[in-house]
Amino acid sequence: MVAETRRRNHRQIAEGRMSVHLAAAHAVPCDSDYFDGAVAVHSIQLWEPMAASLGEVARVLHRSAKLVTITHDWAVQRSTGRKVEDWFDWIESLALAHGFVEVTMQHAAADKGTAVVVSFTRGER
Repeated sequence: MVAETRRRNHRQIAEGRMSVHLAAAHAVPCDSDYFDGAVAVHSIQLWEPMAASLGEVARVLHRSAKLVTITHDWAVQRSTGRKVEDWFDWIESLALAHGFVEVTMQHAAADKGTAVVVSFTRGER
């Protein structure tokens, strides 16, 4: 996926407007306050350890920057054993304790069920 993303976005990367990184969420190899925003697709339900991962992503985001994640409701349930609403409550409490000041969830129609979009806004340190 990294190679495909770099191929599709080669102009933005060459212009310095975008960078693509492959890393575990709990160990991002970038300086603090490095990113203007971040996107995670079909993966947040797999982040382990979750609290450390959210704290690390908050660390590398600029103040007020957003992390936007999207996954399927069935993937959350299958991976975590939790109903989506219970999983969101858990994620929200961890995020608020680890550097984020706002966490929202939306549902959207998807090809195979319902997509779950969670948006996190980083706060001050």
